[in-house]
Amino acid sequence: MKLGDEEIIQLLKPHTQAMTTVRAWDKYANTHNLPRSITLIKRFGSWNKTKQLLEIPKIRQREKYTRDELIHIGKKNINHFSTKRRWEKYASEQHLPSPQTYINEFGSWNSTREALNLPPASKIRKSGYTKSDIEQILNDHIDFFVSREYWNQYARTNNLPSYSTLYKYLTSKEIQYYKNKNRTNH
Repeated sequence: MKLGDEEIIQLLKPHTQAMTTVRAWDKYANTHNLPRSITLIKRFGSWNKTKQLLEIPKIRQREKYTRDELIHIGKKNINHFSTKRRWEKYASEQHLPSPQTYINEFGSWNSTREALNLPPASKIRKSGYTKSDIEQILNDHIDFFVSREYWNQYARTNNLPSYSTLYKYLTSKEIQYYKNKNRTNH
């Protein structure tokens, strides 16, 4: 026997608390012998229309921001706009627009940064070292700069930058210079 639209609605009414997402509903529906989401979507046109017919309130509407509002928010919180990951954490804690909101509006994270008069994110050194810091560290710990593996082991135990971090600041020629410097010291 095929149920009509109103009968399906009456069948689902006691279960509306489980109609959060398609995935959650399908899991619930399977254990309670109820129609799966695909059946409801075909019958009523979409998942949201099904929920509307059942008078399930929307959880929350995403807030829409204008370009000017996003720039204002970004400039007001500029100190947290260094990397996408840092902004994501901060924005979540402060209930501010996510990085994706900015990317959707400006096209990319670096375009967003440009709109805020910030340099591209790729110019930011995540490690916080300067080239002279790296050179000083190598001079201070030259005896341990024997090989990549040896350095990384030593660096981990002494809270120093990894070999790959060194390479971000120094050219191959400069790395070779420090390796040779170590050899001449012994």
